[in-house]
Amino acid sequence: MAKALEMRVPLVVDADGLWIWSNSDTFDAEPFKPKSQAVVLTPNAVELRRLERRYGENLSASLGGEVVVVEKGAMDRVCAGDGPPVVVSEGGSPRRCGGQGDVLAGCIGTFLSWAAAGAAGSSGEGEDSEAAEISRDAKVASAFAGSLLTREASRAAFEERGRSMVCGDVVEEVGPAFSRLFEA
Repeated sequence: MAKALEMRVPLVVDADGLWIWSNSDTFDAEPFKPKSQAVVLTPNAVELRRLERRYGENLSASLGGEVVVVEKGAMDRVCAGDGPPVVVSEGGSPRRCGGQGDVLAGCIGTFLSWAAAGAAGSSGEGEDSEAAEISRDAKVASAFAGSLLTREASRAAFEERGRSMVCGDVVEEVGPAFSRLFEA
C-alpha cells in the first residue's frame, strides 16, 4: 500500500488490506488521508465494525473525509466525508459469492484509473506523467460506478446460473453489464 501511495496510483483496499487497517499496531492511516491520494475502502459489515472501533463511526469522516468508503451490503453505501451516503440499490443478486469483493475492487480501481488519466489529461500533463489529483466527486463517482457494475454483473450471473453462481460467472458478465450500463 505504501508503494501505491509513493507512486500516486489509485488504491482500493479490501479483505486482508482492511485487516491491516483495523488490526495492525504498526499501521498508520495518516499518509492515506490527504486529498491528493485516491483511496477507496470496501468493507463488508464485519470489516466496517472493526474499522469503526479503531477509527470511529462515520469512517470516511473519521479518516479526514477524502478516503471514500464503500459499505458493502444488500444496498452498497458510498460514503465520503460528512455528506450523505450515495446508495447503490440497483442490480445485485440474492447470492454473494466468494471473490465478488475482488471483482468490486477491480471495477472501482478501473474507474479510478480512468479518472486519474482524465485528470492528468485535463491538467495538460498527459497520461504518462505523475498521477494528477482526483477530486472527491470523481472518487465517489468511481466507487458508485464500480459498485453498480459489479451488482449488475452479479444480477446477470445469478439470472443465468442461480444459486450455483461462482465468481467466474460474475467476471464473465462484467463486459456485457458495462455495455448495458455505460455505452449509448
